[in-house]
Amino acid sequence: MFDKKRIPNLLFVLFLIGLFIKIVLQIYHNIKFENGYTLGDWLIMYEDGGFKRRGLSGSMALFFYNFLGVPIKHFLFAFQSFLYATFFFFLIKISLSRPIPFQLLLLSFLPCTLGFWNIDVGSIGRKEILILALFTYFINRYQSLKFTTIYHLFLPIFFLYPVVALFHELALFCFPFFFLPVLLGTQKFSLNSKIIALSYFVLISLGIIGSIHFLGTNINNGNTFKILEEAGISGNLKNLGHHGMLTWPDTFDPIAYNIRNHHETYLISLFLGILAFFLTIKNLEFYFSIRYFLILCAFTFAGLLPLFIKSIDWGRWLFLFFTMTLVYLLSAYVGHNKNWNSKKSIFLVFFLLILILFWRFDLVDHGFYLSIFKF
Repeated sequence: MFDKKRIPNLLFVLFLIGLFIKIVLQIYHNIKFENGYTLGDWLIMYEDGGFKRRGLSGSMALFFYNFLGVPIKHFLFAFQSFLYATFFFFLIKISLSRPIPFQLLLLSFLPCTLGFWNIDVGSIGRKEILILALFTYFINRYQSLKFTTIYHLFLPIFFLYPVVALFHELALFCFPFFFLPVLLGTQKFSLNSKIIALSYFVLISLGIIGSIHFLGTNINNGNTFKILEEAGISGNLKNLGHHGMLTWPDTFDPIAYNIRNHHETYLISLFLGILAFFLTIKNLEFYFSIRYFLILCAFTFAGLLPLFIKSIDWGRWLFLFFTMTLVYLLSAYVGHNKNWNSKKSIFLVFFLLILILFWRFDLVDHGFYLSIFKF
């Protein structure tokens, strides 16, 4: 007999399947029409000038083309689709491990979480899917309890984390999220083992940041487009060359741009997201202390601050922060808070529905708007 408590789980899975189909279609569109930002970021390569940030993806695509004859566009479409499929697969596994409350279901529809991919399709096909896929895999691994020590738990992450960081440096600022279940979960680890694991991530991050700063060359050293054309991308390259990562000026000043374009409006969206999550957490029960959780969330957000300082696409980082937090909450849910009465729960549901229907922000420039009114 079907458990009515599982209805939100079913709705969540259907939502994820529909969202995945939309994402795959958008990836196809990005690659076919050579979007300068989403496709261009994946075509940064070491072959033009040597070691640089984000160069692993383009070099890997070239390897598959040169040695296996796989067209670059075909490879990138398959690889990106695989990453999203991995993320949704483990997210579904996490969500099916227990009944999902309606409040968490609504939280996943917010524009600061999975709803962001519906609002701004420019966010689809970006490299943060690498860290999202890795994080959902890690949370699923933690839930499985198929580990004996913290080193056993982190073993795949120890190898994969540096690789993801070579795809995009954003991974270097996300490792605090991986310690949420370690510090808040029911599995107990010794203090020394936690310090050793944390030290590994800090040292790896500092090592890669130092290598990029002292040894890294420019993203495009003048031969990228020639290499791409020789590798079979002989179509209309002007989209890649007109705007995008492959022609991004090294002298660009993100701080001046953010001030000029009033990025402080993103603080409104940050506040709304925090408020929605806080009220939801208060309404439900989790296996952690709310106060301790909020302190750790402050540290995870602080880890992302360099991304806000050094880039202009603040919407991506808000989405990343709230989505990774949502994934963890889905795994840590225990039950409803008995101290909350039905009136408070109804108010929370109404508040979340209002946010889903009217609250919006973009990848870049528009940090908060309602309906057609942008600020």
